[in-house]
Amino acid sequence: MPGKLGGTMERLNSPTCEGNVVSCVVSKHLCCGCGACVAACPHGVLAMQETPAGYLWAAEVDASACAECGICLDVCPGLHLASTALEKMQDPFVGDIRAAYWGWAKDPEICSAGVSGGIVTAILCRLLETGEVDAALLTRWDPQQPLRPQPFLARSADEVRGAQKSKYCMVALNKLGREIAEARQQRIAVVGLACHLHGLVNMAERFPAIGEKVVLRIGLFCDRTLSYHVSEKLIASSGLGTSEVRRFEYRQKGPRGWPGDVYIEPEHGDPLFLDRKQRMILKDAFTPVRCRLCFDKFNVLSDIACGDGYGAPSHSEGTSALLVRTQAGEEALEQVRDCLALNEAEPAAVLRHHQKRDMGGYLAAFAELCPGVPTPLPEVCARSIGTPSDRNRARHLRELRWHFRFENATDEKQAHSMARTRLLKERLHRIPPSLRGRAAQVVKGLLKARSS
Repeated sequence: MPGKLGGTMERLNSPTCEGNVVSCVVSKHLCCGCGACVAACPHGVLAMQETPAGYLWAAEVDASACAECGICLDVCPGLHLASTALEKMQDPFVGDIRAAYWGWAKDPEICSAGVSGGIVTAILCRLLETGEVDAALLTRWDPQQPLRPQPFLARSADEVRGAQKSKYCMVALNKLGREIAEARQQRIAVVGLACHLHGLVNMAERFPAIGEKVVLRIGLFCDRTLSYHVSEKLIASSGLGTSEVRRFEYRQKGPRGWPGDVYIEPEHGDPLFLDRKQRMILKDAFTPVRCRLCFDKFNVLSDIACGDGYGAPSHSEGTSALLVRTQAGEEALEQVRDCLALNEAEPAAVLRHHQKRDMGGYLAAFAELCPGVPTPLPEVCARSIGTPSDRNRARHLRELRWHFRFENATDEKQAHSMARTRLLKERLHRIPPSLRGRAAQVVKGLLKARSS
């Protein structure tokens, strides 16, 4: 059916997909929502659509126009990765590192407005001001929908500043790939997550014009994207409705400073800050399956990779960690060095505070639940993961089974009900064992009342 998202368990367990379209990637929970397929489709068959579970996935909006050319699958990073580049790396979990730094922007306004010192913003502003790049592909909050992110091409330093701060939910950055290929600007910088840059590399191989125009890839460290339901639940916990919110930020330096808390600005009344722990509590329940299978936390295909500078020399407005990976990254950093405060760091010190992902249990569980479905992973990574214990395997099986059901929710009411039940159970497990029996009775009572 045109526009239908997700898939059934029967199709999920099928070892092959019917047709040569990206819908099979979605039905097998491998779509990462990057938007590369939408930009690459020459027939306008695909679009990004929000699912009842709050994810952004590719969907067929005009199946009758599909020529089954396979271009969408060629560029899909959810299905396959840039194997040539990854095979050259000694350790794809870490990637190539030429230099490592702690740093922040010297400009006090950029530094203060940024999540971790504003270093990415400072780099892009300087490159645009000096004409080293003509535009930057970034993500900002949609002016028409303040709780949804929007990819755009920034052509001025002011536009870059307006896009500061983290957006932890899904964004289809690569759906602007066609605009990059057709843009008059010849030198474009891209800031994205690992899935975006893996898709970008796939697109550049298929469409050389994109590869020629993207002169700098700034990658962000990523510890999973989240469902749109996270922002909605955080807002609800503040006592507000989503329609009452003018501005929302997952992280904003407020009374407690860096690394920041959840910020909610209502249409009427004073701004609110929620403890960052509230966001972290929701994280596991609202992580898509594909993120569980991703090895690339440190954005190994970037020219410069940036993340929070945990463990760095302290700075009141936050610190960024930088990994320079390529010659292009070295050259760009040299051009902007005077607007940054940089301190050399040992790569191991940067990586130590960003734990490598525990993937073994999820990969084994996915292989059991989806026999015959390939999971994209460099061979050297697969060899180093090892075999999970029986206990971990069982735990990850339960986890993925729940996420499969959640991602296949047929409407928002069902998705919200499933999430509510799970979060109540998680809260129960955080209660001391001596009090858990009575708490369990209360939870059961609440669930029974809500279902009646």
